[in-house]
Amino acid sequence: GKLVVLLSNSSKRRSNALKNLITKMDFGEPGLPSDGALYLDVITSGECGFDLVEAGAHPTFRPGTSVLCCGSGDGDLEYVESMGCRLGDAETCQWVLARGNFVLCEGDGSLVKGGGAKGE
Repeated sequence: GKLVVLLSNSSKRRSNALKNLITKMDFGEPGLPSDGALYLDVITSGECGFDLVEAGAHPTFRPGTSVLCCGSGDGDLEYVESMGCRLGDAETCQWVLARGNFVLCEGDGSLVKGGGAKGE
């Protein structure tokens, strides 16, 4: 069989895509076709962006910076903090991270949903 790498434009990390492939789509674990696997690996845009920021290779997008996160409301704070950044608001952020278009993650950890209503 051929080696298959799945490329996803998901803003979430690789681990989330793997979980969905394994539990929701019954693709099984990644691996070699000779071992019976359907795919070698999965790459997500969220993982690529995370790696870029975490590596500190860019003068603006790097650990220790303040980020305004436009997100999905699912794992946004964990994503920002695990790459070494902190949430900021529109006034204090150094850059804007767009992971989704459902909520704004404020510097105080609150979520502002579409229409400006603060949610839990």
